Amino acid sequence: MGAPDADDLAWARDDLGPDATEAEVQAVADRRSDEREADAPVAKRDYADEAEAIKDRYVAALVGIMKAVVGALINAGYDATEPDRMFDDEFRYELATKNQAMEIGEGSYLITTTIEEQPMHEGEGTGLSFSMNITGWGGLIVGGFQPYNYTERVWVDAYDDAAVQERFQEFASADPQGVVDLLDEQD
Repeated sequence: MGAPDADDLAWARDDLGPDATEAEVQAVADRRSDEREADAPVAKRDYADEAEAIKDRYVAALVGIMKAVVGALINAGYDATEPDRMFDDEFRYELATKNQAMEIGEGSYLITTTIEEQPMHEGEGTGLSFSMNITGWGGLIVGGFQPYNYTERVWVDAYDDAAVQERFQEFASADPQGVVDLLDEQD
């Protein structure tokens, strides 16, 4: 950590007394300086910067989830586009799919994966969440998945890397075949 300042050295000399060697004073001052630095409040990054960093860390995994969904859809007889990054207020990817056996319009769906930001939904806070939503032709809400949706636990603190990782693992644990099963129920 950092070097001790004059106050740390003076405190160490007073604490050790006049018989202390310079090496002993230096060691105690170093330890005090390290303790003060460890106890100092850590400046948090701006929420927008933190959210962007999380998006950068998880983009490849989110695209991987979407590609797994595309694979499951194609295997089940659906046409599906590759995931596309949508540029709007939130960080999201979308793909379109259609049941090949259905008429134009029928059996068409939009699947969206989003990193939801608490300030966008509630006006304040430092939370985020991961979601997948499926809508059908004409805006029909088919379903989706967002861990702890409609509970106080929906948001995890964006500054808590372990909580974000745990929430992403919960989100990523969803089976892509579940999307196919849900769409098959609609058709």
